[in-house]
Amino acid sequence: MKKCCILMLAMLFVLPFAQAEAGSGQDNYLTKQLAAGAHHALAILQDGSVAAAGENGDGQCNVQHWENIVQVAAGAAHSVGLRKDGKVIAAGRNDQGQCNVENWTDIVFIACGDEHTVGLKKDGTVVATGIRAYDSGRYNSPSYDPCFVDWWQDVVLLAAGGHTTFAISRDGLVMVAGELKEESLEHITVDGGEITAGKYLDEMPLQIAVLEDEALLYLYKDGTLGWNGSPQALYPMEWDMCPDCYPGSDRWLDFGTHNAALWTDITELFVGGYHVYGLKTDGTVVAAGDVINPYAGYVGLHAPEKWEDIVSLAAGKDFVIGVDRSGKMYYAGLPRGELSGVALWQDMEQMTAVQGFAMGLDRKGMVHTWSSETQLWRMWDDRDEAANWKNIVSLEASLKLAGGIDKDGKIRLILNPEDKYGLFSQAAAMGPARQLVLHGNEALVLLRDGRVFWLGKQMEAHPVPVLNGAVSVALGENIALGVMEDGRVQSYIFQDPLWFLKAPGENGSLLPSDIAASRTEEWRNVVSVAIGGDVSYALTEEGKMLMAGNANYGQEAALDWENIVAISASPYHIAGLKADGTVVAAGWNEEIDEEGWMPLGTKNQCNVEHWKNVKQVIATVGGTIGVCCDGSVLLAGADYADVSPCLSWKLFDGEYQRKDAPLQTESARVQEIAARKAVNNSLVQQTLDYLKRENKQSFAIEQMHPEYDKVYAFHNGYAMVTKDGCYGLVDEKGKEILPPVYDFMNRACNATVYASTSDWLYGFFVEDTGKLIPPAFGASQDFEGEYVNVMLPDETEMYMDRQGNLITEEAYKALQLPEYQPEKPALSLYVLDDYWKSYEGAYGYTDAAGNMVIDPIFQLAWEFEDGLARVNLWGYEGYINEQGEIVGGFEGLEERLTQTK
Repeated sequence: MKKCCILMLAMLFVLPFAQAEAGSGQDNYLTKQLAAGAHHALAILQDGSVAAAGENGDGQCNVQHWENIVQVAAGAAHSVGLRKDGKVIAAGRNDQGQCNVENWTDIVFIACGDEHTVGLKKDGTVVATGIRAYDSGRYNSPSYDPCFVDWWQDVVLLAAGGHTTFAISRDGLVMVAGELKEESLEHITVDGGEITAGKYLDEMPLQIAVLEDEALLYLYKDGTLGWNGSPQALYPMEWDMCPDCYPGSDRWLDFGTHNAALWTDITELFVGGYHVYGLKTDGTVVAAGDVINPYAGYVGLHAPEKWEDIVSLAAGKDFVIGVDRSGKMYYAGLPRGELSGVALWQDMEQMTAVQGFAMGLDRKGMVHTWSSETQLWRMWDDRDEAANWKNIVSLEASLKLAGGIDKDGKIRLILNPEDKYGLFSQAAAMGPARQLVLHGNEALVLLRDGRVFWLGKQMEAHPVPVLNGAVSVALGENIALGVMEDGRVQSYIFQDPLWFLKAPGENGSLLPSDIAASRTEEWRNVVSVAIGGDVSYALTEEGKMLMAGNANYGQEAALDWENIVAISASPYHIAGLKADGTVVAAGWNEEIDEEGWMPLGTKNQCNVEHWKNVKQVIATVGGTIGVCCDGSVLLAGADYADVSPCLSWKLFDGEYQRKDAPLQTESARVQEIAARKAVNNSLVQQTLDYLKRENKQSFAIEQMHPEYDKVYAFHNGYAMVTKDGCYGLVDEKGKEILPPVYDFMNRACNATVYASTSDWLYGFFVEDTGKLIPPAFGASQDFEGEYVNVMLPDETEMYMDRQGNLITEEAYKALQLPEYQPEKPALSLYVLDDYWKSYEGAYGYTDAAGNMVIDPIFQLAWEFEDGLARVNLWGYEGYINEQGEIVGGFEGLEERLTQTK
């Protein structure tokens, strides 16, 4: 399999052409109300106007003045609308002429590629603009020019890819213009003015769609799919895969686990990037394709599969939107930027966030965490522990700490590994807490009895009596605020780094800051406070804002706010939640580089004016977050196109009535797909049964040895275990073969390799012989046959047999006799060559006579060796025997299959 990466957006909109009056707005093919560009979305509202959300750097969302629109389409950074009168309007980037549509008339359908726009006219001809006019030296043939469509006639189906245009004529001719990444589709060529057709279809599809510029998908009238183009396009793709690694080593990611060949009852296709979505007759959604994003996994791709009663979709480069039968909008996307992962969260009750990190509490009481790749320390903390917290009522986070309080007032913390000050033990010893506030490596705790303690650079919690009696507190850099019961605000500064070592009243102890006190002593009727950098904020009972400090980024605009019910502050901006559920923000809204080397994510963080139905707001370095009343999450910030406001759109009132014709479900294609589904369902059940047996053994060991942190799945009668971050090995009876003291361990096919980081010398446990070979070698390979290549500490290269005996390289080569021939396996690898059947699985095995013994149901497979073959199933790797039975591997697949089943 080749390695693929997401390139540019491939957009599709399709028209079954009919001789209808142009611009009537009543035809079935003019019901497309949604469109998605690379990072922006469009929707036609009930009155014919258009709503837009997302990236607007080129003005692609400036569509508010459009009227009488019946269809929308979107390119990488431009938007196009079709009016009832057959004319077309456009907005956005026009560097290639993609928006030059003002003279088009009698248009019945439009589609967009990345940088071009095409329109189907009532008479079946096609018009196009973009790219060609700006590079005639290159784009002057159908092989490169997606706008080379002037000669097309009798077109009934039209689609646009990133830099490609496809059409099908009334008699089934496939017409192609543009730059294909794979040359498997025959091009239309022009030779001396004579047009040569490339391909005629045997069966007329209901719809066509373009997957990037690599594949042309066909949706047939029976609800099934076919395709031409790159055979890689819908397979599970590879990302940092290691063919020599033992299965289950967490080097395989789950890409493209739902493949389109077994889809049935599909009424419409939607494509974005390398994602394909199918809308079924029952209103559910299926997804297929490649999610090249090692941090996001497949969550963005498969989220729409939980949606119900959907009537239309649109897919962008890394997001998808949908609308259900009642007009309600849905949104799912892949993370972009340091905090964008939270936009995937649903059913949230409350959240907390700092730059590159967020925690959320959902409606079921579960705690979720998100770390960006820049917050590396959070990859080393024990975030799994947070998922086990129970009865949490509040959350808090800083750049170094994160924690919460449960209903009994107990404090929970997850920490930076460099916790030099014993904060965990300090917090665990505290009495019932009302509020936990974090800043850097410090914490301020307000107990239920009104006492306040500071936790930081000492080995025990230090009382702060000057804040006793506060109803809420805030903590900043060397400053603390407290709201007292009578609505006054106390402001104090930690004036000396060693203040906690001195008795109260001594010089340098915790004393009021003269400056802060003078500015806050007149504050009255305050209900909450916040600190952002050098600025202190207060919210009054009347919903007004108070401010003290150095507001250098325009935060003073918040003094004009009214009807505010909650506030949150970062060093660069302040956000307020209004009583009606809308949000306001003031402060710096452009990108800031800290010390000229790292962007702080301040760009677009104040763009919250369109938010609605918000119940909590969080302002932090990296963006502004809103938790909505329905549990969804909104985000404004740098490097994130905020498409999520589409959730507030209402496309139409009442129930949408589908106009789809009944599908022909008895075709030969449907019957063969049903047979293939039965084979795959059998394999799923067999895999589940195997994994349950293996996991049952692991569970028994966990009961026997509660000191282990984790027991991995068994293989060949042995299982890896971990304790305090170190690895060990046990047998089926729980006996320790290797104690859990090793920093590295890898389960290969024939042996377990282990080492300590102190010297990085490797040892081996040979599983079939039970031989334990102590660490003495610079190697981490597996045995090939009877020997493994090793290196001694003096870098001498040797070969070792399964008993630990060493021989020289010359002796090893002498053993490889010329007359030696490996035993020929009983079964041979078989690969399907019928494209449309190969999405779900193309690899199987035949016997010597060519008879199919193991059906082609695997996405990848290798030849048999010693009676076993390595196979890939939905992105997971394992082993089968010559009877097709699963005998090892597939770690982590059970949860996926259980969810699917």
